[in-house]
Amino acid sequence: MPGFTVRDVSGSVFYLKFDGKDGPKLATSAEVISTRILHAAGYNVPQNVAAHVQFETMEIGGEANTLNMYIRERDSRGYVKHYLIDQGASLRSSTTAPRSPKSENEYMVDLGEVGRSLLGGGLYRRVSETALPMEHLEIGYLESEVFNPGSWVTNYPNVAFEHCTNRDGYWFARSNPIDRFRIAGENLLFSDLAVDGGLEAALTRSYRCQFYDIDGNGPRVNKGVITDMPTIPIPEDLTMGVLYACQVRTRQAD
Repeated sequence: MPGFTVRDVSGSVFYLKFDGKDGPKLATSAEVISTRILHAAGYNVPQNVAAHVQFETMEIGGEANTLNMYIRERDSRGYVKHYLIDQGASLRSSTTAPRSPKSENEYMVDLGEVGRSLLGGGLYRRVSETALPMEHLEIGYLESEVFNPGSWVTNYPNVAFEHCTNRDGYWFARSNPIDRFRIAGENLLFSDLAVDGGLEAALTRSYRCQFYDIDGNGPRVNKGVITDMPTIPIPEDLTMGVLYACQVRTRQAD
């Protein structure tokens, strides 16, 4: 998905991407939709919007291209905040054009499907041959009647995917096992999906909880608490009517 960094007259920096000529509105739509889904799942993603631009108002220059951010906390500790980017090839987009019905249903060279077709004598019908017609170019072959998520495959055989276990999948997604936040009385409750899913034992888990002001860069409201239960007492010194953020991190129990 071609793109470049731009800076507007106010000094704000944006990353501008374009659709391919064979897929107008396809990759940009996939990018906007998928980043919102990933953001809801807890991942760090950029805020993507669809826009129209006038090239005659632009000037060519140079700008660094990165979506990683170095964060320094008040106690001088720092860390790199990574962003999940480039979702233009998600959903049924292949970035420059719609994905074919064969994509994600069988390998690019699928000897198993070829063999079944030959032995079937014309009676065997491959999944890629039964895909529904594409009604909208901006969406591609997006359907649920033929595609089966359980039989999803990569373009080429990948040993890592073939031997992936539930624990492997959890390791990939463990950046945010904390979910289902809710308020009960004077406590903030949450769920540890790793424990709920049987991938981690509750006795081995503890959580470090820290409240911040809503900007995320302001002073810490308190020094944080460590708890071995998915329950956080709401600090009494929080100001009514002010928004706060709560950061919860998993840690190994001592």
